[in-house]
Formats: sequence, structure tokens, C-alpha cells
Amino acid sequence: MISRRNVLRGAGVALTLPFMESLVPRDARAQAATFPKRFVPIYFPNGAAIEWWDITGTGKAWQPGPLLRPLTPIRAKTLVIKNIGNYSWRRDLMTMMPAWYTAIPRADLGTLMPAGAFNTPSHSRAPGAMLTCVDGDGVRRDNKVDVATSPFNATTADQVIAQKLAGKTAIQSMQLGLLHGIGDFDGRNSVFSQNMSWSDMQTPLGKTLDPQVVFDALVAGGAMKPGQMMDPAAAAAAARRRALDKSALDSIKASTGSLQMRMSTADKAQLEQFLTGVRELEQRTARCDSMACASPSRIGCALRRSRRTASRTRSR
Repeated sequence: MISRRNVLRGAGVALTLPFMESLVPRDARAQAATFPKRFVPIYFPNGAAIEWWDITGTGKAWQPGPLLRPLTPIRAKTLVIKNIGNYSWRRDLMTMMPAWYTAIPRADLGTLMPAGAFNTPSHSRAPGAMLTCVDGDGVRRDNKVDVATSPFNATTADQVIAQKLAGKTAIQSMQLGLLHGIGDFDGRNSVFSQNMSWSDMQTPLGKTLDPQVVFDALVAGGAMKPGQMMDPAAAAAAARRRALDKSALDSIKASTGSLQMRMSTADKAQLEQFLTGVRELEQRTARCDSMACASPSRIGCALRRSRRTASRTRSR
């Protein structure tokens, strides 16, 4: 088994390379290469219009809707689950009257819905149940804490996976988002509306909005401290690169040159393609500060600009 991948290193940069056959020891080339698997759940909050994210077709012929089109290259590895309901919050589900599957009018939506689907407050319950399939209110009742105010929920599936695979990937998990909006808390603690991932019953994992922070963490080779904080030295190196308007790839030129001497023609082409992809991502990330980003990403850009302006103001 191939125990580790090759890494290109430079000042504050460590890029883990994809599998390349010419870099594998001869005695290991006959073995099957093993790759870490990724689990990427995506959540659209309450109110997402179905025509934007719905899919068409069935089986292998399904086609993504407008919001899912970026997933087209990995469509074969994408699972879209539709028309399900999480009724775990109804502990009387099997005895409730009318029966949970009975269609009854919902006046605010102007449609019929199963009786068991009236899971108000949904703005807090839906994110809390998305990766747990349990009801957060029930978890808090079982633990005899205040249902409305206590930040208690079950450990989420993504964190169960991350904890089982700890040490096998550079970054154990990343939580990404688009907005830290106030939202509708429905009389519950705000953590339920603003967080999807929980590493344990009392620890919600906040999300990162800034694409630059995400890029810096990735090209730092997973230089993340416990609690999802980036290593200070790697963060300082990234800030210096941006201040000097340099690319992260500038730091790994020497490492890239020595590596190419060991590579086959095919692997050199693959390396070039990989580095081009990294550079294009870096440029797209940098443009977020200089272009009119589409909402809600504009909010993250504006926040970064305001922080930098405040920093310059304090230094005068």
C-alpha cells in the first residue's frame, strides 16, 4: 500500500499532489493506489425555490438543475435524495391522529401536506436534523436541558466520518458557508440555524465564509490547528504573499523543478494541469476583493475590505 503522497513544499506552502505513477516506488507500482474519499453534504436553507435546485430524469440519466450544475463533472458520484421527510421529532408518530401520512391543508402554503410534516419550528429543526436524522428538541429533552436556549444537538454524520478517518487526510473537515445572516431562530438558540456540523453533543462547528481563508488553508497542506484555526506561521506566510501580490506557486518552483526530473512525460502533463488548476482557483479567489461579487458572496468580500480598512485606520 502507498502510505503517503508526494508534497510540493515552499515558504508556508505545502501542496499535496494527486497520484502519479512515476513517483511510486517500483516495488509498490503493482499495488492498487488508495485515495481518500470525500463526503460533501450540501444544504439549501428553508425557502430555496425548487426550480433552481431540482433535478430532471432518473437513474444514471438524471440532469442537475441550475444550482447543481457545478456538480456536473462529478455527477456519477453525486447522490440527490428527493421527497423524503424526517418525522423523528414526532414521538407519537405511530399513534397520532390523524395519521402522519394523512394529507391535510396547509393554509400558508396553499397546498396539502402530510400531517406529520408540520414540524414547526422548522428554521432551527431542519439544519439540526439534516446530518443527524434526529430531533434536536428531543435530544435536549432527553438530557433535561432547556429546549429553547440550550445549545445541545446530536453528533452529525460528517463528523462521525471525520473522527473515524482522523489522520488519513491533511484536513479532517471543513465547514463552508455563504452567509452569517441573522435568520429566523424560531425561539431556539441561534446555533441550530447557523451551524450544520456538530463534533459532539455540545460543540457546533462554525462555518468559514471567506474563500481566501479556505484557499490558504488548502495550499498550506492542511496546516490547521484544533478548532479549525489555521497555523499562525502558515497564515502569516499567506498574508505576506498577498501583500507582495505573489502566487503561492512562486514558493514551490524549486520543489517543482526537482520533482519534474523524476517524472514521466504523462505525469509532467498531469502536474502542469494540476498546478494550472491551483493557479486559476487562486486568481478567482483574489478577484473577490476587486470585483462586484454576486450576493451573498459580496458580503464576505465587503467584510474583508472593511477589516483591512479598519486595520489601516488603526495603524495611522
